[in-house]
Amino acid sequence: MKFLGALYGVLAGHCIGDEQNLCRVDGLFHVTEFLHQLFVDVQSSAQVRALSVAGADLGLAFQIVDDILDVVASSEELGKTAGKDQIQQKATYPAIHGIEVSRARAAFLIRDAEEALRVLGPRAEPIRALGRFILERKA
Repeated sequence: MKFLGALYGVLAGHCIGDEQNLCRVDGLFHVTEFLHQLFVDVQSSAQVRALSVAGADLGLAFQIVDDILDVVASSEELGKTAGKDQIQQKATYPAIHGIEVSRARAAFLIRDAEEALRVLGPRAEPIRALGRFILERKA
């Protein structure tokens, strides 16, 4: 899906050098196009609420997984310095609750987002796929 590829590029920064900003801008346009098409078809306040819940859940899950990866992945895998959160003594979810509780919380948030999106039916599949990507990503 064009949407997921674009969003992955934006979130993971999979462009290099001078092309990085161009890639992110292009990716953001694809993401924006998808979201516009989805919102044009939103029919009720329940659907708007569902998108709001899903957005909040996915955003927090992404941050928790990002913080987990900072602990468990290598700098080579991440493409950036691993362990910076601990060095800077940041109060991240894994620092406070541990890795396993953090993984469980991220998985719960993704399930909650998926449940919220049920009112949108199959149109929300790209957002559900984003949730799966968030949980499965390694960098």
